[in-house]
Amino acid sequence: MLDEVAALSASAQSKLLRVLQERSFERLGGTETLHIEARLVALTNVDLPAAIAAGHFREDLYFRMNVLTIAVPALRERRGDVLPLAEHFLAGLCVAHGRAGVQLSDGTRRMLLGYAWPGNVRELRNALERVIVFTRVEMFEPEHFAENIRAGAAGGSGMVAGLRSLEDVEKEVIAATLEAMRYKISQAADVLGISRKTLLEKRKKYGLK
Repeated sequence: MLDEVAALSASAQSKLLRVLQERSFERLGGTETLHIEARLVALTNVDLPAAIAAGHFREDLYFRMNVLTIAVPALRERRGDVLPLAEHFLAGLCVAHGRAGVQLSDGTRRMLLGYAWPGNVRELRNALERVIVFTRVEMFEPEHFAENIRAGAAGGSGMVAGLRSLEDVEKEVIAATLEAMRYKISQAADVLGISRKTLLEKRKKYGLK
């Protein structure tokens, strides 16, 4: 990783530059020159131009490595990735820890979207793994997560202001349909595309008239 490269001494950076330029090196204590054919992929969260200006990173090494740059925005700047990443990590962690059927509640999803994730993707994964390890529930609720995540989401970003849960939307649609159908259950169920029994259960669940 470039973070580690940036911490190398000037001598070590010089040696790395030689390997990249000549595609050859000698093992420590060896005399035979070995030739390599490889592609280098590196990542960093260090401001390398600033590190170069401060004398901590060789400019020629930077330009030798900087063939193609891909800037990946912080997770807080790509909120649309939060839930897909959470689902991806959750699936893998469930397999790793022998858990099955674990899900995220609507409240948890809103919380994950509302938190800024200063530790980016790694922090998101660690937060999910912590809950899997220390709770035995099948539905993750906000209270199962660390206090800093709950507090950060509660005070959080206006980027997710106005988001509503699926249950809130469903309750509103059912209430409006019942009123429009003058509370005739069978007709309202037909309009909603659900059975009469299901509508009665949802009306009871939401405490509707």
